[in-house]
Amino acid sequence: MGRNLFSLPVQIVLAIAVSVVLVASPLYPILSPSYPGRLYELEGFPPSDRFSTPERTRLASTIWRFCRGAIPYADLTAMATDSGETALLPSEAQHLEDVRLVVRAFTRAHVAGLILAVLGAVLLWRRQRRQLVWALRAGVLLAVGILALIAISALVDFDTFFTAFHGLFFVEGTWTFRYTDTLIQLYPLPFWTTAVLHYALLIGALSAATLGLAGGLQRVDAQEHR
Repeated sequence: MGRNLFSLPVQIVLAIAVSVVLVASPLYPILSPSYPGRLYELEGFPPSDRFSTPERTRLASTIWRFCRGAIPYADLTAMATDSGETALLPSEAQHLEDVRLVVRAFTRAHVAGLILAVLGAVLLWRRQRRQLVWALRAGVLLAVGILALIAISALVDFDTFFTAFHGLFFVEGTWTFRYTDTLIQLYPLPFWTTAVLHYALLIGALSAATLGLAGGLQRVDAQEHR
């Protein structure tokens, strides 16, 4: 009885931690400074009306570095186009500061999730390995549920999904810009539809790997109890 009382909270925390790790991990490759340039080179990706592909890549890469905390706000606001003009409007720079705060929150959640997942896995591995397998699979189910919600919402009406997503994290009116503004020129709608697709595929791949790990642990436990 005492062991069950101990393991149940650990299982729940581990399942939640695993789902957080699975949901947050794909943000790292998508927020890689090289990611926008790769998308711009895809066949059929819409060109910018204002920027050449190299200039577009440079600006977008710098913004991604800022969002990841690699450069300060002063460097972002000082960023210039190839013609020497200030690249971002004050409203655009402020929105990117808001984005950086959201990215920072996801990063901290990811680190916390990793720590809790490792601790939970160690505790359950020592005491109840079957519960460890259950928690891993439950975490995958949570992550896949989030993935399904994202995928269905995006497929039904991506514009509505995009608006709802921004409304969840940003104050209304702070993230809408004109078509000719730099952020829209760098990140048109096809950029985000492709990014969401890549995000979903990465969650799927990580979830499959976690299920594989759970299956392997289950086999190890079964062999030791023969």
